[in-house]
Amino acid sequence: MKKTNQALTILGGIGAGAALMYFLDPERGRTRRDSVKEKATELSNDVKNNVTGYTNDFKDKAAELYDGAKPYVNRGTEKASETAGQLASAATTATEKAADAVSDKTNGNPFGNQARTFGSSN
Repeated sequence: MKKTNQALTILGGIGAGAALMYFLDPERGRTRRDSVKEKATELSNDVKNNVTGYTNDFKDKAAELYDGAKPYVNRGTEKASETAGQLASAATTATEKAADAVSDKTNGNPFGNQARTFGSSN
């Protein structure tokens, strides 16, 4: 294992030295560095343009989905409102009928025919 690590270290050092010589060459090093810088800038711009394109595509698809779902959401909201109104009306009707039934059974006395006066012993 140690020999493998040493070999990799030596190869890494040789590679780094060669790269330094290649880019720091007094005659053509500047041209090489400029070439690498130019390619890196092009790559960066390509990535930026692709990301921007994908972002715009995603935004457009999201807008389409929203526009497509909007009528269903509105229809659901209208239906829910309509159902809530029907339930409120039914609850009011049921409450009124219950009050009428209690009033009929008790002849208008909210305590019923069995009502006693406080303290009486019936």
